[in-house]
Amino acid sequence: MNILLVCSAGMSTSLLVNKMKKESEARGNQDDIFACSVDELESYLDKYEVILLGPQMKYKAKAIGELVTAKNKKFAVIDSLSYGMVDGRKVLDQALSLGKQ
Repeated sequence: MNILLVCSAGMSTSLLVNKMKKESEARGNQDDIFACSVDELESYLDKYEVILLGPQMKYKAKAIGELVTAKNKKFAVIDSLSYGMVDGRKVLDQALSLGKQ
């Protein structure tokens, strides 16, 4: 599955992306997981199926949600606790669950 994490600068999610990639590999999957800034979202949107927004950007959730769902993408805000704990397993589970809906 192609999963895009979006945050203010694309940097705060880099540790989370690395942990998600390791978890995906441990499960025998080849998920494409990437992070970008909110300003770069439109340039990456077509390539990814699931878009997860960093909880610090929750105030932009409505606008981003409208943009991505108009393109038939799955969208959610990352669980704050999982994000804060940099829990790659839980955030990957969240993304995969969304992708199956």
